[in-house]
Amino acid sequence: MPLNKLSELLATCHLGICFLRELPAMENAFPAKVYDYIGAGLPVFAAPSGELTKILNDLKLGETFAKVDPSSIAKAIVRIKVTPSVWSNMCAEVRNTRSIYGRRKIANTYFTNQLAIQLNES
Repeated sequence: MPLNKLSELLATCHLGICFLRELPAMENAFPAKVYDYIGAGLPVFAAPSGELTKILNDLKLGETFAKVDPSSIAKAIVRIKVTPSVWSNMCAEVRNTRSIYGRRKIANTYFTNQLAIQLNES
């Protein structure tokens, strides 16, 4: 999708969703679309637990779930709907963070440490 079309699409959204398959290979995944969501000022819903959810939790950029559980996700959406301040606070955190943490900063802060740990373990 051309970036100008992606920007138009994301401008109509309320949050970004990134639900990954529960595979060992996904534990350290940080899909590019999450950067697009953050850049658009969208809070992110993500699962399962892994590096992505750790970063989102550390930076308070949305709601994370230990696994893709429709019931838990639906409850979180309802909570945001009935308590608009929760969603507003999430949006404010994303807006405040996106100017500080771009792709390079997140990679250097989180993934460089992860790579160092993996290298020390081998």
